[in-house]
Amino acid sequence: MQTIEQIKTQIQSLLVNHPHINIDILIAYHPGFLCLPEILEDGEKIQGYCMGLLEGKNKKLGAGKWLVIQTGNGFHFVRKLLFKSGFDSISLERTKVKKITTKMGWFFGKIQWETEEDTIEMLQIGKKDYEFFVKGL
Repeated sequence: MQTIEQIKTQIQSLLVNHPHINIDILIAYHPGFLCLPEILEDGEKIQGYCMGLLEGKNKKLGAGKWLVIQTGNGFHFVRKLLFKSGFDSISLERTKVKKITTKMGWFFGKIQWETEEDTIEMLQIGKKDYEFFVKGL
């Protein structure tokens, strides 16, 4: 199990070209980052992240902002609500993803993951987050 300090170090290394982003403020903004020690396996390295709304074609996903973490093994979708003690998460292995579609609008982007069972779409991704995440795909 990775510690929150190890996860902060991994995220900070991704933000080397964005020195103005404070990692502690980022984690405070989205509490889903605090759930990562319970989700990530030992040795699993974070390659990117972004935040947005999540929709599933075949199953209902909870409302609110979701965090998606990209690793070498696949993708972890995490939602941590402030008034709820637990968190929601969906793990998607890279080998099960048949197709990834990305689209950037004027202000927001969207990413769609297609598998045999379902299609998951993340909407309203900020332009900087989108560009940052898509580089790692």
